[in-house]
Amino acid sequence: MKKVNDFLEYNFWDDGTKSLSNLVKCYRIENKIAKATLSELIGISTHTIERLEKDYRYISTDMKLLIKNFILLN
Repeated sequence: MKKVNDFLEYNFWDDGTKSLSNLVKCYRIENKIAKATLSELIGISTHTIERLEKDYRYISTDMKLLIKNFILLN
């Protein structure tokens, strides 16, 4: 995805919102890391990252806060 963005000279997957789903996608693309790698860094399941990126509603507030804090601090 990073190569596509570099070619297009903008982030094709950035929806322009400040949603956590968008923040996670953009963070992974900019840092060239897979869902599995991000989940290991945060200490959560890959499934949670997948659900978050698809903007599923049933993710706990505590989990969302943990992910958001990681992204904003790194």
